[in-house]
Amino acid sequence: MNGLKMVLKTIIFTLLILSIPGQVFAVDIAKGQGIAKRVCAACHGKQGISRAPVFPNLSGQKQAYLLKQLKDFKAGVRSSNNMQGVTANLSEEDMSNVAAYFAAHGKVEASARKVSQSLLKKVDDKLNICMSCHTRSGISQNDKFPNLAGQKDQYLQKELEKFKKGKRKDTTMSAIVRQLDKKDIKNLSKYFSRAGKIKIQ
Repeated sequence: MNGLKMVLKTIIFTLLILSIPGQVFAVDIAKGQGIAKRVCAACHGKQGISRAPVFPNLSGQKQAYLLKQLKDFKAGVRSSNNMQGVTANLSEEDMSNVAAYFAAHGKVEASARKVSQSLLKKVDDKLNICMSCHTRSGISQNDKFPNLAGQKDQYLQKELEKFKKGKRKDTTMSAIVRQLDKKDIKNLSKYFSRAGKIKIQ
């Protein structure tokens, strides 16, 4: 935490430019931290590690991905009564700040030792359909795609089931889940939840 405070003091007035169509925001991580404490902590924890198994961990997640999800919730593109209520009161600048804060507040590290050989065998023939976006480790190399490693098992399973049922829409993910049955979804969720851990920075 001391390291984070020093970083925040250093960059509180530093402008990190994030381009959004039609607008340019000066991203302020300190303001994002304030929003996170006021608005996000109840469900996602004070450190961005969720209190409940059905809520995602936010710390260490990709900044562009977090911002897109917040904007989708606000626009009603992604459905959630809780999140639509939360984002209704956030400006685009607020969302940019909080996404930047969570992205900087943690780092996802591989933790392969938590994955048993028996679980690895169960998912081995399905991992190839996840790798191009999320990599085998579940740590994405593209800011647009979320890290899966270190997420809650139940959260991952719930979201995959939403894609499967058409309750959450994405062209790529809809095509992916058509190749998965219930056991695949359960095993892949368990695998990625154990494939990494989030280190708070």
